[in-house]
Amino acid sequence: MTTLALVLTLTGCATMRGAPGTPPARALAFACQQLDDVGESPFSVVAGDWNGDGRIDLAVTSGVRGTTTTFLNAGGRRFELHAKVDTGELPRGLAVGDVDGDGHLDLAAADAKANGVRVLLGDGNGSFRRGKLYQSGFYPFDAALADLDGDGRLDLIGVNESNVPMRKEAGKVGVFFGQGGGDFAAPLVLEAGEHPAAAQVANFDGRDGPDIAVANWESDSVSIFLNDGQRHFRHAEELAYGGGLPYSLYAADLDGDGAVDLAVTDMRASAVRVLYGDGAGHFGRAVSLPVGGGVRWVTGADLNGDGRVDLITADMAADRVSILLALPAGGFAPALAVPVGRGPRTLVARDLDGDGRVDLAVTDMTSNSVSVLFQTDGAATPCPPAP
Repeated sequence: MTTLALVLTLTGCATMRGAPGTPPARALAFACQQLDDVGESPFSVVAGDWNGDGRIDLAVTSGVRGTTTTFLNAGGRRFELHAKVDTGELPRGLAVGDVDGDGHLDLAAADAKANGVRVLLGDGNGSFRRGKLYQSGFYPFDAALADLDGDGRLDLIGVNESNVPMRKEAGKVGVFFGQGGGDFAAPLVLEAGEHPAAAQVANFDGRDGPDIAVANWESDSVSIFLNDGQRHFRHAEELAYGGGLPYSLYAADLDGDGAVDLAVTDMRASAVRVLYGDGAGHFGRAVSLPVGGGVRWVTGADLNGDGRVDLITADMAADRVSILLALPAGGFAPALAVPVGRGPRTLVARDLDGDGRVDLAVTDMTSNSVSVLFQTDGAATPCPPAP
């Protein structure tokens, strides 16, 4: 692994003070560490405290080797390879949560080749053992964990690119309600748009528990499923969101009005489209925010400490991360480009070094690495290019 420093100082609007009662914005600086032993074509990265030491660790799926690799946080901005677990032939998206209620974090991995979601049970020491496979449909691309029915147990979501191989039809989303002890019931099947690729869980209408939004990359749409509180979901809306090839989405209140909004990747236009929610499960006003080419992933976090949610994307064709800082008067500043390894696919935003600032970890599919960007002070040097 290599440790270098990347410093980006933002000026003008990005460093303005917020509204009364909010902290001043902070200039951003990053130190880059690249993790190399992640397997071929790393697809998804997630963060959590795998061994209970109070530090945030990482887990990465390899789409070629069929493994999930865990890295333990050694402190001092260092991650150390810990273990690899056989996850299936073609693992894709990862989700994190305590599935079996034993107090240790577990993982759920979409296994595209096995047509299901595989549960990986954590032992509390940083390792995971391969658990049950839950058949969710053809070629699952993403997984999510959330308590959808309010019973205190995590439920499992598998997002399947389609239901029948090589046929252009509606994709399927499998919802598995937790039964306790890490077991799940047979799936409730929701019909989404063509080739769904990712899901987000949030309460879009303010009632009856968490709802589900799904990005459908082939039909250029977002499916909204509203929770009725009785272990059923109503397909409330199929949003033609105005963009193309949406591979991921992120749900949060982005304008501070109390309603949940959606940020959706628009790979066709090299942009992120923000769809503003009305609090009743509908989305109207939309804006398009330019980012880098091949944008595949979007997430959010307060990066500069001003109390607002910023957006971060992984731009696969541009070998960069784009940071869109929320502005005091609403909206977002133009994207700041942060170079990473080749082919960034997914990313996670967490405080990885315990200094109170949000850091980033990005999978670099082409260069077979993970770029970890720690907020810091240092010299203006980007992540090293892959050989």
